[in-house]
Amino acid sequence: MGILSNLEPKKLFKYFEDLTQIPRPSYQEKAVSDYVVNFAKEHGLEYYQDALWNVIIIKPATAGYENVPAVILQSHLDMVAIKDEDSKVDPSTQPLDIYIDGDKVRARGTTLGADDGLGVALTLAILDDDTLKHPRIEAVFTIQEEVTMAGAAGLDVSHLTAKRMMNLDGDRTGVFMVGCAGGSNGMAVIPLESAPCDLQTVSIRVDGMHGGHSGAQMYRGLANSNHLMGRVLKRFAEETSLRLICAEGGQKPNAIANLTTARIAAPETDIEKLKAAAAQLQEDFGKEFKKSENGIRVTVTAEGHAKEALTEEATKKAIRFLVLAPDGIVAMEKEIPDLVQTSANFGVLRIDGKVLNATISVRSMFHSEKFMVLDQVCMLAEMLGGSFEVKGNYVAWEYREDSPLRDLMAKVYEDLNGEKPIIHQVHNGLECGLLIDKMPGLDCVSNGCWMDDVHTTKESLGISGTAASWKYFTTVLERMTE
Repeated sequence: MGILSNLEPKKLFKYFEDLTQIPRPSYQEKAVSDYVVNFAKEHGLEYYQDALWNVIIIKPATAGYENVPAVILQSHLDMVAIKDEDSKVDPSTQPLDIYIDGDKVRARGTTLGADDGLGVALTLAILDDDTLKHPRIEAVFTIQEEVTMAGAAGLDVSHLTAKRMMNLDGDRTGVFMVGCAGGSNGMAVIPLESAPCDLQTVSIRVDGMHGGHSGAQMYRGLANSNHLMGRVLKRFAEETSLRLICAEGGQKPNAIANLTTARIAAPETDIEKLKAAAAQLQEDFGKEFKKSENGIRVTVTAEGHAKEALTEEATKKAIRFLVLAPDGIVAMEKEIPDLVQTSANFGVLRIDGKVLNATISVRSMFHSEKFMVLDQVCMLAEMLGGSFEVKGNYVAWEYREDSPLRDLMAKVYEDLNGEKPIIHQVHNGLECGLLIDKMPGLDCVSNGCWMDDVHTTKESLGISGTAASWKYFTTVLERMTE
């Protein structure tokens, strides 16, 4: 018996639990893609699997719906695979350790993959239920949504006939996303030099932040540990003649970094000064982020003696990059309250004795402003003797004034819940814009089942909320004759 076997709707939770047992980080979707293909084979459904591992499954209309226009149900197969520092489970290679916590499903020490495993499971459960009434369903499962959106970009849409699409990548059924930012990942590489050293080794740790989705949570002004580490190192350099040994922070470009560690070499006589500076910085950060964070820590620990460290000049290069690299909100939308227009997320940092590697995820409602920020990172990297590359460029999804699908979905939601849904544009990156480019005129709405804290190890699935979502989505399909 599965851990979720007593939850309703049974098929939805059965498929979701199956997915939690298949490692499926971005770039490693073959196993989950084959799982979806095997589902299609077992149910006698038409399917297409491409070389990228995207999958399309077609289910014919039920009786009485043959002349109703088809609908696309779209979700993505990959997940953000993040783990706590002390987790025994590596979600990139191992099944998740899931459990029920009251009205929530969680994973011990890792992300849960409800983003977008819930969308995939919902779609499979719909395809597996012959009691439902619906038009022709064209189920689209894409890969690499969390990194480059290469799946949507490379999808062959010739098998698709629908002119309307429900993207199932949202975290609330009653929150409709009808437009989103475009984005790209900027990757900086800066060569560094090291040399022999005989100074005290000091470990620095910046942690205690909330972390989160770099699109959905950007408006909250959360602290980024990679950025704060740059400030810590800059401050420490004012107290002592330090040399950086290494640094590491963040796990994914689209997750706000909440833990960064570094090791420096410094005179033993200056350790107490560094500890005092760390205490002051921790207090300063607490004041600066008091509305969004409540536990930022800066800790310093003296260790043995260093045998090698970056040169003084290489150390200066690294600190300059960390301090000057853009991070956080760049601009807010002028006409829509609380909507971030452009942002940068310093998602991943790796420094060793030979090179600095950094990945910064940039999102914007405007193509031009997005590349302005990417140009800033590029010029900074080049000024420091490094190189820069842009990967995963995806377009924004522009709001559509006339949307019959949005109107129908909103009416069904209000009929079932007695209240209107929230309809807004978001700073998240979604595949809708790419698919609209391939299928001009495609009418899209994005929402989904109930989940919280995606892209963090606090991620959870709401059990009762997901059950209500099942009722909602199946009713929308039934009422597509309207």
